[in-house]
Amino acid sequence: MVVSRLLVSVAVMAIMLGAVCAQQSSETNDRLRQYLTRFPGADANRDGVLTREEALAHRERRQRMLEQREAYEAGKPAPDLADVAYGPHERNRLDLWQADGEGPRPLVVFIHGGGWVGGDKSSIGRDTLEALLGAGISVAAINYRYSTQAPYPAPMSDAARALQFLRLHAADFGIDPSRVGAFGGSAGACTSMWLAFRDDMADPASDDPLLRQSTRLSCIAPIAGPTTLDPQLSEEWLGAPITLHPASVTFFGVDDVAQLDDPAMQSVI
Repeated sequence: MVVSRLLVSVAVMAIMLGAVCAQQSSETNDRLRQYLTRFPGADANRDGVLTREEALAHRERRQRMLEQREAYEAGKPAPDLADVAYGPHERNRLDLWQADGEGPRPLVVFIHGGGWVGGDKSSIGRDTLEALLGAGISVAAINYRYSTQAPYPAPMSDAARALQFLRLHAADFGIDPSRVGAFGGSAGACTSMWLAFRDDMADPASDDPLLRQSTRLSCIAPIAGPTTLDPQLSEEWLGAPITLHPASVTFFGVDDVAQLDDPAMQSVI
């Protein structure tokens, strides 16, 4: 009899708990409130309140979409040349897809994003890759040193070296060294702009034939990239919080964001 009453009590509690969980929403639950802020589209009925059921349904939809995307990306064309070393560091590697066509092909270099602390050349999208190759444009995707491995300007210098390497071997790779562009998102976008809007880094007097090559770009297609690396200018444009981004400290190899105001650092930036 006691056991029966206990089982009934447990069952009642489970039902009550389930009812409470079912009633959870962004108005009463911090995690649901944060989820709604991050994914406004999860609010299926657009009433401004995210319920637990709506969050779970949205998460399941996102998971299905991610799985479908992964399956699609798995069909991405394999590079003709993979993990080609363009420098001494383990991250100095590139993949190359060679487009069909008569004569040397124009080249586009993909520079991945990730705040200069993450990311990989494999993140180039299948749609983009197939569109470029279909237009007769060869594609190179590069890795570079993270700022955690070597601070600024190492990631940019690596990208410049990759350009010089590709130009040095243009005849071998069937590319036109006079028609080279670059693109990427976030950090990759910023690096593309850094290369495009600075003086050519070629050193005609160098004993190294690679370093004699140009770093000039014919065009760039930056996507959502910062247009300045100067924290003082960033703060002027976007407000103080921008200088608190953790990538700033790591990127410049300093211990504290305040060090970025030092005149010696400003001369580097």
